[in-house]
Amino acid sequence: MAVNQTVTVLEKAEVAPLPESLFLSHTLIPTIKTSLSLTLQHYSPLAGRVIVSPDNSNLPEIRYVDGDTVPLVFAESNSGNGHFDHLTSDHPRNNTEFHPLVPSLPPISRAADGSGVIPVLALQVTLFPCVGVTNHHAIGDASSIFGFMKAWAFFSSQKHENTSPVSFPEEFRPFYDRSVIQDRKGLGTHIWNRMKNIRIEDTHVHRLPLITDKARATFVVTRDDIQRLKNHILSRRPDLVHVSSFTMICSYVWNCLVKSRHETNPESNADEDDYFFCAADYRARLDPPVPRNYFGNCILGFVGKVKRKQLVGEEGFEEAAVVIGESIHSQLDTNKDDDKWEELILTDL
Repeated sequence: MAVNQTVTVLEKAEVAPLPESLFLSHTLIPTIKTSLSLTLQHYSPLAGRVIVSPDNSNLPEIRYVDGDTVPLVFAESNSGNGHFDHLTSDHPRNNTEFHPLVPSLPPISRAADGSGVIPVLALQVTLFPCVGVTNHHAIGDASSIFGFMKAWAFFSSQKHENTSPVSFPEEFRPFYDRSVIQDRKGLGTHIWNRMKNIRIEDTHVHRLPLITDKARATFVVTRDDIQRLKNHILSRRPDLVHVSSFTMICSYVWNCLVKSRHETNPESNADEDDYFFCAADYRARLDPPVPRNYFGNCILGFVGKVKRKQLVGEEGFEEAAVVIGESIHSQLDTNKDDDKWEELILTDL
């Protein structure tokens, strides 16, 4: 027997896609702001300030107090969708095209007692889309800032009513315990004594508008390219102990840069020293290792030095590989030797 089913029509409506302006103001922007606020609950130092004592007598400290905030700018590109493809491609682009995407840190202020109060983070979301980040290195290294960005992305992807602290995955939780890094030789004080005479106002400058004569390009190096470089080095320097992909690429880039500069300025002094600097995440290399989500700075600098004439010579690539490889290898062996650490760091300073 058929059963009659009836429904009551409550409303008939014509539904169009949400206008972009309403989507931004009613959906996207509130989501980004809320997710950032939730992320900062776990990364509160990024909303805080670096405090420098008036007479530089004490080591700087990171301080967060209720009410501290992070500036977040929302902007929209007026250059069309093609501009995003242009900026993210490999071909050379003028560096000034990226400047509008990067926010400025707020200016330094002075507390009543004369202490310097230094903001450490500024964010900008540019809609096509792009997220620009400006951070003060005193607050943390690249690993720490990328950890924050991953946590922000996690919260942005969640329904906010379900993002309680308990639901925050362990992999995104920053680790703040400074006691895991033991400064037995007081190297932090040594470094601060070298740095404290630099006026903080001189270093807290948004320098991008001043950089107008640079270009940015991406050069793709394949696995086969790297293997050919390794084979080339090992055939000529078989005793070289550190022949990594990183060493090969850095050596090749350094060699090419020095040669190109020499060709454009052949009158430059070839007897001068040329330096290569790089930094490495040292969390996993300390003894004992520190957690990979340790928040702060845990990096070691590597310095290679060689006469410029050696880099512009026929064996310039090999010379670069030897210098960089030996620099990395020698410092990787220092994580258990406090005396060698002190010698290396104080010499580099």
